Amino acid sequence: MKYKEEIRREDKGFYVSVTGIVDGSEWDMDDYEATHAETVDGHYVGDVGFADGLAERGIRAELISPEHSICSIGFSEKLKSTGKWFGWSHRAIFGFQIGAEVKRGDCAYVPTDMEDARLDAVRFWSDERRLNTTAELSKDEEGKPCFDVAWLNTDDPELIPNEKRRGKIFGVRHYPPEQFGKGEWTATTLEDAKQMAVDFAEGVS
Repeated sequence: MKYKEEIRREDKGFYVSVTGIVDGSEWDMDDYEATHAETVDGHYVGDVGFADGLAERGIRAELISPEHSICSIGFSEKLKSTGKWFGWSHRAIFGFQIGAEVKRGDCAYVPTDMEDARLDAVRFWSDERRLNTTAELSKDEEGKPCFDVAWLNTDDPELIPNEKRRGKIFGVRHYPPEQFGKGEWTATTLEDAKQMAVDFAEGVS
């Protein structure tokens, strides 16, 4: 987060709390004071409340890669004996250690190839409200591979309150991962646990 004027910095141990004045002109409003958390290297972690939650777990946040702008993984220093990596987004957080397993349907699951990605798309868009889900390999306007997913909405009024949507066919465009993964697998090293944390963070982002 960029401030019009920085007011103070406080070292909180696992993160740095930074307070400053935000330029409100972009949103047609007055300038206002805000506070965020970042690493000692200046990488954005989130709000202070979230950073406090990480600190309670002993997690020191870091970027997945230099191309990312927000920290979404971290190693728990409280759990060095077991070696636990965490991945998160604004939606969820989860930890992985040696022996952790990723199964089909988990947020950390990454398909092994295009057919596995197609089946994963069908699984993702199938539930008691969506019937006979299908996914066909296609390309978008830019030529990128994608799946055209379609399903039939149930006619159950308890599951579909909007009468106009019951019994109708709907669909979405679903993209395969930019890089295929290991599918179902077990972490045997700390690097494996870190990769699972990365996959989880990207899966729930």
